Amino acid sequence: MTVQREELADETLLLLEDGHCLRDHIRAAAPGLADQQDEEIRASSLTTLVHMVDNQLGITFLPRIAVEAGILSGTDIKLSEIDGAVARRSLGLAWRKGSSREGDFRLLAGFLRQFAIEPVRERAAQDPA
Repeated sequence: MTVQREELADETLLLLEDGHCLRDHIRAAAPGLADQQDEEIRASSLTTLVHMVDNQLGITFLPRIAVEAGILSGTDIKLSEIDGAVARRSLGLAWRKGSSREGDFRLLAGFLRQFAIEPVRERAAQDPA
């Protein structure tokens, strides 16, 4: 199910506390919605956010990986996507120049590319919404 951004105009957006990268991602991806956040209500974890939404205190954004891992289990929360919105996250792998484990890190980078990045790109190409 998708919703239009305008349909969320009267909703309270619940976010994680300052310092959480997901908070920053949401603010960057949905600046208009992020302006609707309740500065008094913040969560320290995704689980807390889910409980707050389940208790009808507002709406939030969740990473797909958390949803697929079952974070909504036992709740009455319904998922929706914002029509036309595309969320992206960048991954980086860094190591110390001259590290004796450079080969291991390059191998890890290859696995991340093969099993984390490329499947997401393929899924996005098949389902651009």
